[in-house]
Amino acid sequence: MMQWLKAHHVGMKILAILLAVALWAFAIATDNPERTMDYDGIGVQLIGGATIRSNNNLIVTEISNPQVTVRLRGSFTRLGEVEDSNIIVRADVSRFTEPGTYLVDYDVSVPNGLTVDGKNPEKLRLTIDQYVEKELEVRAVYDGQFEDSLDVGSAVITPEKVRVSGIASVLDNAQYAIVMVDAAALTESFEGDLDFFVADEDDKPLDSEYTSYAQSLVHVEIPVYMTKDIPLEVEKIGNSIIPPENMIVNLSMDEVRIHGEAQIIREIESLMLGSIDVSTFLSTATETYTLELPEGVEIVGSPINSIIAQVTLDGIESAQISLDKDDIEFENVPEGIEVTNETLNVVITVRGRTDDIRDLRAEDFHASVDISERASLVGRQMSPLKIECLREGVELWGNYNVVLTTQEAR
Repeated sequence: MMQWLKAHHVGMKILAILLAVALWAFAIATDNPERTMDYDGIGVQLIGGATIRSNNNLIVTEISNPQVTVRLRGSFTRLGEVEDSNIIVRADVSRFTEPGTYLVDYDVSVPNGLTVDGKNPEKLRLTIDQYVEKELEVRAVYDGQFEDSLDVGSAVITPEKVRVSGIASVLDNAQYAIVMVDAAALTESFEGDLDFFVADEDDKPLDSEYTSYAQSLVHVEIPVYMTKDIPLEVEKIGNSIIPPENMIVNLSMDEVRIHGEAQIIREIESLMLGSIDVSTFLSTATETYTLELPEGVEIVGSPINSIIAQVTLDGIESAQISLDKDDIEFENVPEGIEVTNETLNVVITVRGRTDDIRDLRAEDFHASVDISERASLVGRQMSPLKIECLREGVELWGNYNVVLTTQEAR
């Protein structure tokens, strides 16, 4: 390696380069020659903006070159000391009194000892616009699709109009202030404050950094209604012999279509017409009910005045059993009182499941009259008959009496 370096005189070459650089630096330091240097990205300061705003309500909305390139001339040493912040570029707009697009000169201020040798661009293109106010009607616009069962009423927006400020080139095309509402999310009536934007006649936003509003929100109320088919129901009241599941109810109409505010309708799963008690009929019954709707709910279509229910018993049969006068006992007969049963027989009605009432006979019943409260009533009288079935699953239907005569024993 050393031999290669010696053979090619590398050391002498490096020494020669270092010597040349030193001589160049000495010459520069000694002579300090004049030269030029470009400075890029120097920001332009606009002056006079407050003047045209206060005098003519104008504003600069666009500048073709917000940053420029400046070429400075000066000594090598002086140019080396310059920073971008030492170069001030200003454009004066105070002389303008009308909106428009203008070519404007600009001034460059530089540190002492330096001169401006050039600038790019030579002039700036400025757009000046009128700053105006406008009153716009506020509208609600729905984005997306509503749920099929819903319909939306007219939105009530407060205030109905808003005041907007901005540049004329934008606001001249402004037709409305738009409140955008997500239709898919509107599942019930809405009330709240929403923001808005300025839009053209096609409801497209007019975006501008110069647009401002006297207020940022408006109050919006949107009624949302729902239509729904709702089943009708009747409460079935059974007893120990006939449970509700054995009561079959057929209605003149099984369901109704209702309409109202969505949050109310959504919670309604059925409408209860009323109740029917198995103790009020033997085997079939007909009941008429008035349809009562919750507040704010109405029937869709023709009014419904009443609903008729036909009720039958499933798996339940009735039978009649005849009790002779000899099958009736007198209980608690006071001493010295004689009782005569003048009723020859009593036909009673019972009901229950077929297997439970099959082959019922008089012997399956215990019939009695309590005389303890009748002893003081001498003569012929009507007395209640107490009947008990000795079989399970059988229900006695109705109330029964016998005619008897009480007198003092002879």
